[in-house]
Amino acid sequence: MAELTAKQAAFVAAVEAGKTVSAAAALAHVNPTTHYRWMAANEDYRDAIAVAEEAAWDEFLGVVVDRALNGVRRLRFCHGNPVIDPSTGEPYVETKYDNRLLILALRLFRPEKYGPIWGVPAAFRRR
Repeated sequence: MAELTAKQAAFVAAVEAGKTVSAAAALAHVNPTTHYRWMAANEDYRDAIAVAEEAAWDEFLGVVVDRALNGVRRLRFCHGNPVIDPSTGEPYVETKYDNRLLILALRLFRPEKYGPIWGVPAAFRRR
């Protein structure tokens, strides 16, 4: 098994952090097309990218599920000023839940169980 070069390792780390090909290429100081050449020529690199993508998807799914279950806390504003809760004197915070994001993620991850999403480009589908 061949070792990855420093630039390949940097690219893999960026993908694992959820970066796009363009962003990962910028962080690794390579042209985005270099990634595709590495993918075609290097099995170890392909394997490392597959593991990194899986880790990135797992992280993404964790965030989606957290938002669906716990919501996102947001300040409430009126005319550009935060609304103050009269009982506490603190800014009023409401929790927003994003069920549509959860449904989208479930369909991307398990289309056989939750139904396919029509019109989603192949680049966004889970492999």
